[in-house]
Amino acid sequence: MKSIKTAIYKFLPPVFQDWIISLYGYKLKKQRYGAAYKKWFDHYCTKPTSSLKLEKELQFEILKKFLQFAVAKSPFYQNLYSGILTEEIDSIDGLRDLPIIDKELLRKNIDNVYTLSENDAIVSYTGGTTGKSLKVLFTAVDVQKRMAYLDAFKFKLGIDPHKVKKATFSGRSLVYNKKSRRLWRNNYPYRQRLYSTFHISEENLPIYIENLNSFRPDVINGFVSAIYEISEFILRKEVKLAFKPQAVFTTSETLLPHHRSSIEKAFNCRVYNQYASAEGAPFITECKFGNLHYNLDT
Repeated sequence: MKSIKTAIYKFLPPVFQDWIISLYGYKLKKQRYGAAYKKWFDHYCTKPTSSLKLEKELQFEILKKFLQFAVAKSPFYQNLYSGILTEEIDSIDGLRDLPIIDKELLRKNIDNVYTLSENDAIVSYTGGTTGKSLKVLFTAVDVQKRMAYLDAFKFKLGIDPHKVKKATFSGRSLVYNKKSRRLWRNNYPYRQRLYSTFHISEENLPIYIENLNSFRPDVINGFVSAIYEISEFILRKEVKLAFKPQAVFTTSETLLPHHRSSIEKAFNCRVYNQYASAEGAPFITECKFGNLHYNLDT
């Protein structure tokens, strides 16, 4: 069914592709922004500064509940932890007593790892940075809770995620016509313009920059490599931008010092790094002082 939908999408004019993406965006918006989102967004935005001691205590409580759930609900973990008294683990350091799971072991056993069916889940995929992508099955509440955490991270930096226009550079296949000069598609419910990363080249870079100048996004987010290529072209050609973003948020790829320097100089704004927004793993986010933090409460 998915391949049929993709085949139909490929042959539609760009304006109709915009509406298909927007319909999907509307579906995602309903999934991500419900009662659980509002509850957790308010919580994370107003959560007071905590001590490392309290955060570690909270982290351990989350770990205990997570282990209990995994052993009770996942056939893979029931088998893997057979004979191990997980209930006797009394600190985060107790994780060292558990078998190490590499990505290949996880991939081979993924159907037994899941604790809910795909029909009852919201399906996502990892970025594939370390190889093949993995299918992740989220509960509806967990999707909203994680979206609330990510949005609160941005809100605390002074950026209202509900009001900004977003330019996104990700690995999704959006534009199939190689000769097309319209190298983006629109997601209207999200106030988002999705730019194809598959068509970035020296020849096409002026097209991207011209459209960014027209769209004037408040926020740019996406793959480091794509945003870096655009920033290098801007600096090399001394291009004048007609807008100044509030921030650039990078993801999926490692942000190195020369990437940060180029992007911040080209777009005249701060770059903020974050990890794990797609996988369901614990978040790592960058604060306004430029430090990366393990978010122990995730």
